[in-house]
Amino acid sequence: MDIRIGIVTGSKVAANGDGAEPGRVLQAIITDVQDTQNVQTCQAGDEYHPPNGATVVLSAGGDAYKVALTLDDGIAPVMGKGGRRIYSTDADGAAETAEVRCHPDGKLEVFNDQAGLTMLPDGTVEISNGAGGATLSPAGVWTFHGTASHFDHPVTMAETLDVTGAVSSAASVSAPQVAGAIDVTFAGKSAAAHVHPNGTPNTGAPV
Repeated sequence: MDIRIGIVTGSKVAANGDGAEPGRVLQAIITDVQDTQNVQTCQAGDEYHPPNGATVVLSAGGDAYKVALTLDDGIAPVMGKGGRRIYSTDADGAAETAEVRCHPDGKLEVFNDQAGLTMLPDGTVEISNGAGGATLSPAGVWTFHGTASHFDHPVTMAETLDVTGAVSSAASVSAPQVAGAIDVTFAGKSAAAHVHPNGTPNTGAPV
């Protein structure tokens, strides 16, 4: 088998030699003979568009070469044994821009420079960006985190938040106005059944 090393100098999407569906065609210089070849890549559920300067391993296929083994973009590996990492780079191939990391222990990370999603082996899910984030525990409890422009401390919906819209919490709640369509209770006393000191029932109108 004729195997050579090449350096990518360009690329395009074009039909392969027998006129089948279009694929990624790389222009590569074969380093040991300084010969430029158009190289048909092989893609099966994992598309990668290598930047110029990436190293490619070529295997002869008839009168032409095909990418058969691997591509090397010069970015250092980071995964442990059994791990898998998928990432994109900037147009120059100098830095990663988005990544998916599948760790050997079952941890999954999806992130870019601005936001991230992490799923841990115990079922914990973490979502974050530059302004805040949230954690979903294995028991289904959401804890929200944020910067001072949103809220200063994590807020945990650990008490009661039911589908009818009722919320129970040990925390204090303040608002400029509270409207109750049926009733509002203060320290166990109903506002709807309240009687003013002058003996008149509460009608909602100023006294």
